[in-house]
This record gives sequence, structure tokens and C-alpha cells, in this order.
Amino acid sequence: MRIPHLRVSVRALMAMVAAVAIALVTFVEFRQGIPSRSVVRGIPARFERLEYGMPRAEALAILGLDRSWLRGGISAIRGMTFGKYHGYSESYSVRPDRIVTVDAKVDGKPARVQILQPTGGLHLRFDRDDPAEFSTMRTSDSDRITYASFYRDGRTLAELSRDRGSH
Repeated sequence: MRIPHLRVSVRALMAMVAAVAIALVTFVEFRQGIPSRSVVRGIPARFERLEYGMPRAEALAILGLDRSWLRGGISAIRGMTFGKYHGYSESYSVRPDRIVTVDAKVDGKPARVQILQPTGGLHLRFDRDDPAEFSTMRTSDSDRITYASFYRDGRTLAELSRDRGSH
């Protein structure tokens, strides 16, 4: 029995190598989810451009929270908004949560429980400018940012506050 003879041109071989290279790069960039690894690594650089007291609309535009990662944003998913009176906080998830097993006490006995653990996200705090808005939970583009932090895998990687500025 003869082994079939395969003919592959140099052009076809180059196309196959390019396809494999693109597949590997895509796998490495997106294996942790969307947005890609390079987008998430760029978030601390966005914090360098934030300033304490900046209007909400400008802060969200710098952080890219209003755009998809395909259009230069970070594709963060808005979680909760909570607060009252003169300010409020918002949380955004950048990566999908993962299920982890932790030690806990259930009915006074030690047990292993599964919980959802955030893997990456942003916490933002804003002060309201308009006293008439203190009693509502509506956000305004003129609200001022007073704190921001970016965390990934339990570590704070970038922070903005009145005391420390952005770092």
C-alpha cells in the first residue's frame, strides 16, 4: 500500500502557519474572558489620567466604561449602585466571577462552601453637586469622582483618592 503524496505550495504553507499563529494569539489573549488580556492590563494606565473631583461623564469616558472593548473601552458590566444623601458608589465587573471553595461555619460546624469570587473590577465613588438630587438615586454627569480603585485577583492595582492622587 502506497502512502499518498501531498503537494503543498509555499503560499498554502504560509497561510496555514499564519492561521495557527493567529489562533494561538487569540487563545492567549482571550483565555481569561472578554475583554482581552491586553485591555485589562491597560486599565491602570487609564487611572493615571483620572483626577480627583473630575466630572462623572469625563471619568467614565477616560475609564472606557461607556464603550465596548472593540471601540476602545473596557466592556465593564455595571454591578451595583448604592449610597444616599451627598454621594454614591458604583461597582463594575471587568472579568467574569469564578466559583471558589472556602472554609466557613454552617450552623456552628466547619464546612466547605462554594462562593462566587470577583476576579476583576472597578469601584467608583462620586459626590453630588446638586443638593436637590440628594434624596434621589439618579446619577448626573456633573457628579464629581472622589475615589476609584481597580482590582484583579484580590489585589488593588490602581487607586485614585484625595490623599494619594492616582497610582
